[in-house]
Amino acid sequence: MTSPLPALPRWRRGAVPFLLIAACTGGCGSAGNTSRAASAQSASAANTTSTRTSTSATPPPILVQQVVDGRTLVNAAGKRLQVVGLAAPGDCWTQAATEFATTALTGKQVKIVAVAGDRVDVRLPDGSDFAETALRKGMARAESTANATLTAAQATAQRAEIGLWGGTCKGQDTVAPPPPVTEKQPVVTPPPASTPDPPSSAYYKNCAAARAAGVTPLRRGDPGYGSHLDRDGDGIACE
Repeated sequence: MTSPLPALPRWRRGAVPFLLIAACTGGCGSAGNTSRAASAQSASAANTTSTRTSTSATPPPILVQQVVDGRTLVNAAGKRLQVVGLAAPGDCWTQAATEFATTALTGKQVKIVAVAGDRVDVRLPDGSDFAETALRKGMARAESTANATLTAAQATAQRAEIGLWGGTCKGQDTVAPPPPVTEKQPVVTPPPASTPDPPSSAYYKNCAAARAAGVTPLRRGDPGYGSHLDRDGDGIACE
């Protein structure tokens, strides 16, 4: 038979639980603290990421220094930016578009959302979209790649025939050339035709007849004068 294990002395039986409790107090507490620290770091990192995302989604406003045309502006740093969704202004309505953009943007604090390179979306101080506002008022033409919101705004102006869709442009980018001017030829009034003197009713076959009529001598221009009566041709007949 197997001999039973000798019993531990009394002082050793009491020491074993004490050592286990001490070991758990040092090791277990450290593991718990480490886990709580890692959780705090993860939460802090998540908060930082959230803050950065929120900041990038809401850009700070910038000052518009100058407007070049109806879709191009210059910021305070001198950089040219082009509004996305708007076509290049046409000759017929470029002045009106530039004046509208100047009033709406110059000297104003606007929010710029970069889309690609120097192409941007522009939000006016009241939060409205500049491109949509310009299209709805007929002060811009939408690009062929413009989104549905912008094309709908343009359709509103077209139906109302305002801005570039009315007036002299009638939706055309170029100014129609004026009709050719036909130079009027001066009317020349011909001078009135001279009326010939009516033929004289008097006629004398010879000077004898003229003397018999008592009209001699006859001078050139007198009734009845004739070269056949004025033989010497001095203008006096039947002298």
